[in-house]
Amino acid sequence: MTISRERTVQSATMTAGVAQFVVRGGRREDQSPLIALGEVASLTGAGPGRDWLYLICEPVEPTGRAIPVGAEVLAALRDVYAENDRDDPIEAMVAAVHAANKVLFAKNRATAPAGRVSLGVTCLIVRGAELFICQVPPTQTIIAQNEMPHALPELASWRNDYQPRAASGVGGKHGSARGLGMRAEIAPQLFRTTLERGDLITLCSSNLAAVLADEDLGPLLANDPDAARDFLAELATQHRLDPAYAVVITPPLAPDRAGALDAVEDDPDAWTGDGQTPAGPQPGGSWIERGLREMRERSRVVPWPRRVIAPRSRVVPLREGITIDADDSSPGGRTGASFARWDARDDDDDELPDELDRDDVDAIEQFLTNHRTEADGDEGGEPAPRRAPRRGRASSRPMGAAMLLGMIAGAVAGWVRPAGGRARRSRDRVRPLGSLERWETKRAPRLGRWLPLLIVAAIVLLGVGLVASVRVQRARAAEARFERAVDEIASAREAALGAADRSAARGQVLSLQDRLEALPTEGQPRRQERVAAERAALAVTLDRVEAVERLGPGQVQTVATSPIAAGKATGRPQIVVGGGQQFVLLDGELYLADTRDRTMKRILGAGETVAGSAAGKLLGIAWRVDSLFAFDERRGYLRSAAGGWSALPLDIAGRKVTAVDSFGGNLYLLEAERAFIGKFVAGDYASPPQPWTNAKGGGELAGAIDMTIDKDIYVLLADGRVLDFFGGELKSTLAPVAVPALAGASAVHAAPDGRFLYLVDPREGRIVCLGRDGAIVAVYKAAPEAPSFAGAREIAVDEGAGIAYVLTDAGLLAVRLPALGRR
Repeated sequence: MTISRERTVQSATMTAGVAQFVVRGGRREDQSPLIALGEVASLTGAGPGRDWLYLICEPVEPTGRAIPVGAEVLAALRDVYAENDRDDPIEAMVAAVHAANKVLFAKNRATAPAGRVSLGVTCLIVRGAELFICQVPPTQTIIAQNEMPHALPELASWRNDYQPRAASGVGGKHGSARGLGMRAEIAPQLFRTTLERGDLITLCSSNLAAVLADEDLGPLLANDPDAARDFLAELATQHRLDPAYAVVITPPLAPDRAGALDAVEDDPDAWTGDGQTPAGPQPGGSWIERGLREMRERSRVVPWPRRVIAPRSRVVPLREGITIDADDSSPGGRTGASFARWDARDDDDDELPDELDRDDVDAIEQFLTNHRTEADGDEGGEPAPRRAPRRGRASSRPMGAAMLLGMIAGAVAGWVRPAGGRARRSRDRVRPLGSLERWETKRAPRLGRWLPLLIVAAIVLLGVGLVASVRVQRARAAEARFERAVDEIASAREAALGAADRSAARGQVLSLQDRLEALPTEGQPRRQERVAAERAALAVTLDRVEAVERLGPGQVQTVATSPIAAGKATGRPQIVVGGGQQFVLLDGELYLADTRDRTMKRILGAGETVAGSAAGKLLGIAWRVDSLFAFDERRGYLRSAAGGWSALPLDIAGRKVTAVDSFGGNLYLLEAERAFIGKFVAGDYASPPQPWTNAKGGGELAGAIDMTIDKDIYVLLADGRVLDFFGGELKSTLAPVAVPALAGASAVHAAPDGRFLYLVDPREGRIVCLGRDGAIVAVYKAAPEAPSFAGAREIAVDEGAGIAYVLTDAGLLAVRLPALGRR
């Protein structure tokens, strides 16, 4: 078989009903080498016309060799499928996938770890109105039927916080598949469904699938492949995914589409990506060609059981995998079982194989036959004919090996026994012919001949019994140690709840969590259940020690996603809540949160013309009386209720602003580098700011990171303390006692005429509510199934509505705080 190299580029004739793209190296292109499309004649000629094939693969680890190897594997899969003599498309494709896996596995085994390639692959076969799917993650398939999506695997499974459903057979964390080339045997996931007009199929890379988990699928549920492709390409560009690729397909069900490619020849080697005749085969072929030729000669597929087609509203899983068995009649009698003994994590080639070589078995049987012939010759019998070598697999069980050694030892012992040991008729005395003579001359030699074998078998059985007994005792001892360890952790957990020192109790609970995770549970379902229950109990205990209240998905929601990728924003962000709207300052640009479509819309930034002059990069925002105020290095900008902007003079040039806030029309500016709080008097922003704090009160401002105003001015320090200023004098220093300490707090907010101060701690992912005396009122964290507060950078609270707005790298969160209105 020769792999047609041209098949790695898609056919230009397959434009109707198919749209694809790839983003690679920052550029968008129309075709990807990791996507293959085409059609072949029915496998045996008895099927309904042609089969349409759609293939996509994805490297598990992006390396320099991954793309060319992936392209060759796709071409090989199509060639093996096209040349297969099975009429069942599932059998043919699974055979192709297993053959490609064995070849790639053998290549990886002979390659250094840094050069190994593992590929996820999804193969779609459309025959008539039926769709068959063979999938080895990673790669993503989405089938839209009646505007309802069927995702294989679930889109949410690509997220790091995904918890698989225990009862799901296909929705877990991608099952046990690890990609082609990582294990000698794989179990691809198989599905089938019935297609109708209006269905749309999407194949895409897993990084796009991770983004789709949080998106409205929109065009992917319609029937326009071009619109769906553009939607995916825009997502890839927006989230800076590189590389990313996808293909969107309208299944060819109509009669006019069924013959759209009649010009393509039935010969599989004539099916190329660019319509050209494939190049002639090179002598010997590449490593994957040679490997596939060998696999085709050595393997067969066990047919999968047919099932009744389910209603078309569901995508039905066929079974977890199809078994591939070695052909007993293959040349040399080799079964290839040595491949199954290798794992990607263990390259020890010194381990002895579990099978005896066929030549070794034949030699042993010849040895036994020859010696039986010599022993029997003493009694004048005919030589025993040599038994034909037994075909099949040699047992790999330890008991089988022990019994084989015992048989060999017994046979050798019986052969080397001297002939004088046999009972013969005495020539020097006459003895009556009777039962005694018959016993001595016939039965006694047979008993003596098998006695060594019986002794060896008894020893072997005794040894096996002793080994089994030792293993059982060790297993019971290990189970007792495990139960004792879990009981000790549970007792220590109960003790931590009653500890007076909450910081020490927290450290103890964290240590118990580490001890619990170190317990061996692999392959032990009962142990895993016990550890999971204790893990949940420790999490509850830790929350109680830290005085944390968990907020669920109904209390924490994402109202707008961030327009800037995580970690890319510079400068300090800000949130201002006013007039029933939320304004966000990110990277010098001002955005308005649109809660209807969960986006942030840019309303002011560098280059925008205001009052005949271009605005610069914005330094801060504040709510001034009843309108939004923003400023850059030269001017201030005031937003009207209608959304227009006017310019105000502002003496701000050369100042390094840490935080800004407004009260009574006056503008207050915090410069931590100068340990200075300045006041711009209402109506006179063009004059320099007046010093607001005295030297004594401003001594600690050098460590300030944020400021908020509600009659008093509250300044958050880097160590978690809050300075309370009034009338320019330091009124008090608030030092909240939290477990753990608030050394990582990043923002503080006081709502106008409110009762509390709110701090956000990005390191611990918590919101801390303080009374005006510094006492902790409540601590909130998001539940595991809700969006997390980890990495939060800014907070603003609308106490009247009972909602806190928290800005994270992912976007703007709305948090309903149960403490508001009842404390």
